[in-house]
Amino acid sequence: MKEDPIVERVTRYVSHDLGLQAQIDITLNAVQLNGYKWPDLHVSSWPVIEQIQEPMQTDGVSCGLFLITFMEYWTGDRLSDPFSQEDMQNFRLKVAAILLGSSLNAPNLKHVLDDHASSEEQVADDPNDCVMITPTQPSQLTCRRFKDTAQAICDYIMSITDEVALGKEWVRSSSPYPISINLKQLQEILDVNMCMDKDCFNLGVRMLACDETAVMREPKCHFLDLKFSLTTHYRRHRNFRVKLDPKQLAELFDDWPNSGVSFSECELVLVPFQSLGAYGLFALDRKHRTIAIIDPRPVYTNASYNNPYYYYVDRIQKVAAAYDRAMEVVEPEWRDDVYDWHHTFPALVPKTFDRKWFLIEVLKCKMNECAENIPEEIRAAVHSIRNTYVEKFL
Repeated sequence: MKEDPIVERVTRYVSHDLGLQAQIDITLNAVQLNGYKWPDLHVSSWPVIEQIQEPMQTDGVSCGLFLITFMEYWTGDRLSDPFSQEDMQNFRLKVAAILLGSSLNAPNLKHVLDDHASSEEQVADDPNDCVMITPTQPSQLTCRRFKDTAQAICDYIMSITDEVALGKEWVRSSSPYPISINLKQLQEILDVNMCMDKDCFNLGVRMLACDETAVMREPKCHFLDLKFSLTTHYRRHRNFRVKLDPKQLAELFDDWPNSGVSFSECELVLVPFQSLGAYGLFALDRKHRTIAIIDPRPVYTNASYNNPYYYYVDRIQKVAAAYDRAMEVVEPEWRDDVYDWHHTFPALVPKTFDRKWFLIEVLKCKMNECAENIPEEIRAAVHSIRNTYVEKFL
């Protein structure tokens, strides 16, 4: 209360290490100035005059527009023209036109505006040049309810039919090995009649393994994806069955980047498998020497089989052989045989998977290295859905 707060704040700022006075002093020490038009260079001692007595901005998003307008209209001691909050809406359109038509725009798109203005009559008279607008526009993606926003995003993605656009890469993750997903693959996630693409599935596993809450999960889990499952099969090479190098298998046990959980401290190893377009899961409990087989499909039934174990025995053999070969490299003291572990068959998992929310999670993926390829409107709408685990139920 002893001093004008505006004067105090400005004085404190200009005297700060990063303030104007500090920058001037640094320049004077580096460069010898022979002359200047200012009365002196001690700007921290200059008088501070408050020009705007009343707040002009009434919203929380127009400060940049006001600042540009101040710079345009300031004459040195006053504003050359009055303006208010109502003028900012029109000024937004003016800024967009200035940026597009500027000679500094590279490539220069000014001719686009000129061509559009010269051919406006012809375009209006030619029905073949009309463009059909899709029902869902990007600007309409963000809704009041998060479930509606997610549905609008999915509807817009499914409405895209251009072959070039469908082939464009939207998601990329290069560690621990490259995964690339284009728009067409993302559309297939939403198709309930199609099996999920292997790259999309492996990316989902990678996102789960690197989730921030993974370090808090008990028991500690290590995630493998279909790349390990596929290596459990033998390869044919010149009509001979050749085993994969155990070192290649062991590399799949490397810790996921930024997962915060090391393989050595994990009691549970989760191994997915794929058969005839369907997915299942082997949960290997290292502590209790148990394999839990979790399959969302009904167990294969046959009068000659009296135990579901026989349906999975071939896959168990392949996974166990690959796991043992990899463990001999990761832990040289390993002497166990996974094939001899006890097998359990938990209750069948109901098909409650929601492809829509999985797609939203993929678009929100923090490890996406080409997020700039996703249209800005979609990115903004996806970002508005902050926590899909909670908000998909709202």
